[in-house]
Amino acid sequence: APRPSCINVSNLTLQSAGTDSLTLSWTENNTPAGSAWEVVAVPSGDPAPAVGTSNATTNPYAITSLTANTSYDVYVRADCSTTFVGPISLTTSCAVFTAYPYTTDFTNNVPNACWEEAGSGEIVDGPMTVGSSDWKAGRSYENFAGTATPSNLINLFFNTDREWLLSEQYDMTGISNDVLSIEVAVTDYLFTGASDATDTDIMGSDDQVDLLITTDAGMTWTSLMTWTVANQPAVDGTREFIDLSSYTGTVQFAFFASDGVVNDSEDYDFHVGMFIIDGTAGNEDVLASTLSLYPNPVAGDVVTIRMDGSSASSIEVAVFNTLGQHVMTRSYDQVTNSIQLDNLSSLSKGMYFVKISNGSQEATLKFIKE
Repeated sequence: APRPSCINVSNLTLQSAGTDSLTLSWTENNTPAGSAWEVVAVPSGDPAPAVGTSNATTNPYAITSLTANTSYDVYVRADCSTTFVGPISLTTSCAVFTAYPYTTDFTNNVPNACWEEAGSGEIVDGPMTVGSSDWKAGRSYENFAGTATPSNLINLFFNTDREWLLSEQYDMTGISNDVLSIEVAVTDYLFTGASDATDTDIMGSDDQVDLLITTDAGMTWTSLMTWTVANQPAVDGTREFIDLSSYTGTVQFAFFASDGVVNDSEDYDFHVGMFIIDGTAGNEDVLASTLSLYPNPVAGDVVTIRMDGSSASSIEVAVFNTLGQHVMTRSYDQVTNSIQLDNLSSLSKGMYFVKISNGSQEATLKFIKE
């Protein structure tokens, strides 16, 4: 049979994904080889494009001006062809996060959005086989308030797991008062209720879960916190607060779970149920420089907000939880030096944001309710 006068491309392959670009390569099958192609990306699920004008003269070719963390269907055709090859579905990478505070409560579980998983690799190696792991989505545990907390969990039982739960990336430049707040829990395997006589919740002898940070795009990882049987989290959740004020530039976090080399008999689930970065911009207005709050953490019913060298005819104070829900408002007239925010005993344990306004300026403080 005579050879066709035009042979379309084949083997569409993703070379790299950026936040606003996708770089593709393909196999050119014509002889002599073609030097022009049409490459088109449409939002995932949209109809295939009509054949237009060739826009690519290089192979590989970068499609630009795309949206971060978005799925696209990509088509390619040889310049001599009237039909497209494809689609292949590709997703742009996530942009570095900059708009604080940052909150995820794992209602939408990993892998989703900009969190990822990896199923192997020691801490010194970094995560390997990114894309799958034994971290499990759609789980929960019963917290100290008796309500279900959505979580991502890892079941540790044997001696083979080296599992990574990877956050997205965060730009810490110009951020002050930045604190990472997390909640973790240990429950028996498939057990989500509060502790009882049958709930042992014991980590294995050499099992270990680390909260890690990288400042060099994953080349090296440093442990910020380690949980073992000696300091394991409570069955109804333990909250930890990590000072991030020494970090600048782009960082990424990971939970690394290892069940060691000893095949212990303990069979349990390690949950991650909260992950919050509170970052307050370092260039807040003058009002912020006059304010302080104590005691912090708050164990009782009242917290005092000092206004050093400042007074106002009226102050409004609004309190928000880490999910952004408005939980309390107070108004004060003719304020001098300090105000007292009371009735805090009704609040659950955790971190809260206090937004203070004097009519012309605003500032935000935070406190931890014990």
